[in-house]
This record gives sequence, C-alpha cells and structure tokens, in this order.
Amino acid sequence: MRVTVVIPPVEDFYHSPMRSAPLGASAVMEILTFHGHQAVLVDGSKTRNPKSLLLGNQLEYLNQVIIPEEYGPIAFFTKRKRFGTDAASCAEAVMQTNPQLVLISSFAYAYGDQALETIRACRNLMNSVPIILGGAGPSCFPGKFLEDADAVLRGEAEISLPALLSSISPHVTREEVQALNVQIHPHPGPLDAVCPSEEIIPTCGFISSNRTFRRFSASLSRGCPLHCLFCSAEFSHGRAFRIPPLGKAVEKIVHTIEQTPGSLPPSLSIEDDNLAADPDYLIELLSVLKQRFPNMSFTAENGIDYRFLSVPLAESLISLGFRQFNLSAGIVSAESSKTMRRPIHLEHLQELCRYLTQSAVPAVVYAIIAHPGDTRDHALETMRFLASLGVTAGISPFYAVPGLKGFTDAALFLYKDTCLCAGSSLYPWANTLTTKEMVSLFRLSRLLNLAVHQRRTPEEDHLFSEILRTKKLHTYLKGSSGPCEVSEGKVDALLIRECLDQFVDISDYFKSSGFPG
Repeated sequence: MRVTVVIPPVEDFYHSPMRSAPLGASAVMEILTFHGHQAVLVDGSKTRNPKSLLLGNQLEYLNQVIIPEEYGPIAFFTKRKRFGTDAASCAEAVMQTNPQLVLISSFAYAYGDQALETIRACRNLMNSVPIILGGAGPSCFPGKFLEDADAVLRGEAEISLPALLSSISPHVTREEVQALNVQIHPHPGPLDAVCPSEEIIPTCGFISSNRTFRRFSASLSRGCPLHCLFCSAEFSHGRAFRIPPLGKAVEKIVHTIEQTPGSLPPSLSIEDDNLAADPDYLIELLSVLKQRFPNMSFTAENGIDYRFLSVPLAESLISLGFRQFNLSAGIVSAESSKTMRRPIHLEHLQELCRYLTQSAVPAVVYAIIAHPGDTRDHALETMRFLASLGVTAGISPFYAVPGLKGFTDAALFLYKDTCLCAGSSLYPWANTLTTKEMVSLFRLSRLLNLAVHQRRTPEEDHLFSEILRTKKLHTYLKGSSGPCEVSEGKVDALLIRECLDQFVDISDYFKSSGFPG
C-alpha cells in the first residue's frame, strides 16, 4: 500500500531548529517499511523564509503587549509566523505522491489547527483517500479532531500503527477506517498500553550544519517516572519510564550520522528530559558514540531534569563532550511545588550551577510561571532565584492541554484555537498571572541574561544601565537613536520595579556582571 506520512506546517512566534527534526514521523516511516508498505514523507514544516501572519481573533489580546517595531536584547516577539508551506501547498505535495492512505503526524497540541487545515486541504484534493491523524498533540484530545480526520491514533506508534495496519485491507476506504473508531474518550488519562522497552524505535534526525559541526537530534526514552501536574507526556507515552536496548539506540544514531553528507564533527541534542534517570545508560551511550566519533559533542536542548543530575554525573558528561546544559527547574516556589506535585531541591540546583559556572560550561535554567497555584509573590520568588544562579534564565509560561488536572472539560478546548495552548501565546489558562505580568517576567528574564553575558556591545551596556538607573524597562525601536521606555500599557510597571528592587539586592550577581549592586 502507498502511504504518505505528512508533517503539517507550524504557526508560532518562533520555531527552534531542534523542533524541526521529524523524529515521530521517522518512526512511523520505519514501521510502515517494516510491514511492507511503500512510505513517502512530505514535510510541510520546512522553509527558509517564514511568512509573517496576522494574530487572528483569538490572539488579539497579545496586541496589548506586542511592540511591532521593537528589537534588542530584552525584546518580546513582534510577529507570529508560519514555518513551512501553507496547507494548500502541502496538500498538493501529498496528492503528487498518489497515496492510498495519508498519515498526518502532529507533535504538539498547540499546532493542532495546522494539522486540521492540512487535513481539510487534502480532503479538497483527495476526498476518497483515508486520512489518519496521530502524534502527541492529538493523543491529548482525539475527539477534537475526528470531525475532519477519519481516525485518530492515540499513543505510541509502535503499538497503535501495527494494530491499525492489521485491521485494514490493502485497498482501504474511508468508511473502513472510520469504522475502527468505536469509542473515543474526550478526556484521556495515562495510556494503558505502552510499548515494551525492547520494541521502542529510537529516533535520530539531521537538523543543520554550521561552520563548526553538523547538528542532530535524537529521542530515545519513553514515559516519565514523575507525575508533575503541568505535564501531558503521560497521555502520549504513559507513565512507565522505558529505554530501548543500548545497541539499538547506538545503531540508529550512528546510521543517521554516517548517512548524512559532510565531514564536520557531529553534535547531538538528546531530546529526552529524563534520560538521566538512568545515568549508567546515558554514560554508556555517550561513551560508545564518543569511541565511534571522537570529535562528537552533546547537548540536551529540551532540558534535563536537574533532580536526575549530580555534580559527579555532570563532570562525567562534560568529559564525554557535553558542551551545554539546559536544566529544567520546573517549579521554584515551595508552596507551588506541592500544588503541582513537583518536589524541588533548590540547593542542589544551585550547587550544579556553581559547578558548571566554575567549569566554564554554559547553562540555561528554565522555570515555569503562571501555573495553577502561582501568585505574583511566587513569581517574584522565581525571578529572584533565577537571578541568584548567575546563569542564563528561561521563563516557560504554563499552558493547558486537554486532560490535565483542572482542564478535563472538553468545552474548554472545543471552540478555542489550539494556538492558545502554546507557551508563547501567554494565555492565562490558570488565571494566576495576567498576560501583561507574563510578558513582563519574560522581558526580565532576558534582562538577567544580558547581565550574565560577558561580552556586551556598548549599545547593550547603555540599555542595561538605563534600566537599572530608572527602574523601568527600556528597549530599542527601529529608527530610534537610544533606548526608549516601554510604556506602562505594554508591561506591568509595578511588577518590573518590584523585580528590579530584588535584583539589585543581589550585589554579587550584578558586580560580577560589571554593574554596581
């Protein structure tokens, strides 16, 4: 059977290169080939020139915080963009493959609307061809997509896809596929059936090349042993933590690297934020890869849960080629950590950051704000803690997806655009912080990062000094000759001042950055 696997376009304010690796789709392709089908990939998310988009009705509230002509180190996003082709062009490329079955892979619920647009565009050109949707996004809420898709495959492809293929005929019809959807529950919980460790398909993909190395991305483990209430991973991968056989993972990564043209050293980003839960496996994996590619380096740009990472383990990872540590702090407030079932060990995180700073290894620490139970005071506590670390800070606004505790009502999502479930949309799902408060904290995190940078331009120094002097945010606008004060209509001026008052109390932090405390 001719099966076309489709990655829809992505619409967001930004799109990390690491996100563009078709890891889930590559696993689907491998399963199809193994079962004797002719599989073709159409990637609608790749483009060199993203197209600027209007915000649309459901994102109009962001006009209150966006400054269109803004640029510089503390700027917020100015334009929403489409990364990839439009849905109609994507559908045209799919039609050219003459498929008997179309499988659409949607890796995040926030991009579900682009998946739906792609389905509708395909339907306009190929009305009789069955179209099935899968991936982590649809797994959260299959019912939202069934009006357009003939079926939704929930959970891991190693389980759901072979079951589908064994249930349909070689000349499958839409009616045959639709008949498979007997019961779709609108509020899914953790998966009951998950893929055994030995059957996991490790995935690895090429991202891009620069003057220094070729960049690759890999996803190996499944599930999570933790139960943080802000995470939906268990809806697509279950709760049980599993890792594939080491040889299988190494073979996939080595094959991908060797099949990619170029002679530059490979750099691998491991996308599993909890692979360090099995430190022996992680060390052995990197050791074997390092033997095969002596100049290979590693990152974990999706973040590593710092609670799985000790100083001795970090030291071992650095010796094996880790060149940057992205650390997931999650919740910082002790009170919020109980609400979200996310135990914290802040002294441990501080120790890790001190070690990495002393070792001259870059570190980024991400913290979540605006989650259920968050407060303005907790947010100030989070910012003060991030400032005390002296490393690059990242703010991750909480976003709901269907099925999370407190968000199981289908009515919350049925008539809302899925883009509201992106962190970059700053939608106040929990009603704990406003959009204006969130964007203020985002800008302040960028201010912290400006302080951390050892090499600043005179323009950046001037901007920083002006902000500290006035206790107000300033930014650069196109055509301006110097920093312009951000109007109180675009930020929460009181929150800005409260944070800056806290920051300057951390005298060692600012002195190390070249500014008096």
